[in-house]
Amino acid sequence: MTAPSPCLSEQAHLSIAWLLYSSQSAPLPHKMGFFDTFYFDKEKYRRDREHLPVDELIKQHQSRTSSITGNAAGAVAGLSHAPITGPVGLAHAGYHARQVSVAEQQQKVLEDMIEERGYEIPRTRKRDVAKGLTYYGAKRAVTKLIE
Repeated sequence: MTAPSPCLSEQAHLSIAWLLYSSQSAPLPHKMGFFDTFYFDKEKYRRDREHLPVDELIKQHQSRTSSITGNAAGAVAGLSHAPITGPVGLAHAGYHARQVSVAEQQQKVLEDMIEERGYEIPRTRKRDVAKGLTYYGAKRAVTKLIE
């Protein structure tokens, strides 16, 4: 093994080593893709996460909270633009509303898995809600700058 780089801390080296190890030892969990919008397979989502520790399930649960709030903001934005953009705004709202539904289903699966392992379902944190809204707001701002 080579000597640690002086530019990186010991914690960074451990993080990199863990990422390399974990990517080789277990398949990456299922990410929400475009086709999940049309059909969400709960059993596949559950199978992909059975090997994860509880703290990772809790992180994903918190991430789903951010996704729900961000996509809800997207649905509202799509509806608010509908009088101007017509069907495009409605399609935008419909897409984000479906993403909210999928994220809620994912969150329910994660909650069931956390409870099965004997832990409490995590509370909704203000920062998770704010993160989702901030992310969506930043995405909209960048989109407006590009236009």
